[in-house]
Amino acid sequence: MIEKATSATNDGNPTFIISFIISANNQIPRIQKAIEKISEMYGDYLGEDENRKYYAFPSAQQLALAKPEDLREFARVGFRDKRIVEASKLIASGQVDIEKISEMDLEDARKELQSLPGVGPKVADCILLFAFDRKESFPVDVWIKRVMAVSYTHLTLP
Repeated sequence: MIEKATSATNDGNPTFIISFIISANNQIPRIQKAIEKISEMYGDYLGEDENRKYYAFPSAQQLALAKPEDLREFARVGFRDKRIVEASKLIASGQVDIEKISEMDLEDARKELQSLPGVGPKVADCILLFAFDRKESFPVDVWIKRVMAVSYTHLTLP
């Protein structure tokens, strides 16, 4: 999923940000289904083949108009429903200017992303690494911490 997403969204666009909000405490097949359903519900129709119809992922402006309860019920995003809509509103209004993030130093970019609902330190680092190609960003989750603790037992980790 990450490989497909980076090739399609390596410009820091809202698709990547919303996808990572959906990814919190979630599994890849469920994330993919949620993204497909959100695209079908709110995205622009792109075309079809003999197997299915295709839709673009909605813009921040389109997703800002979504009803959280519809996201919860039909896209099955759970507690992320309100966060997705609120983050989209902040991006659509320009309160969070994602175009400026690539120009910011790393700490300021993290803070800007973390001002979005549903974006904590790990998700911000994922967005910076994969959407903005900020290689100095290093997402750390519980699994990375465990590997580091085992491999580098002399380190004290937060």
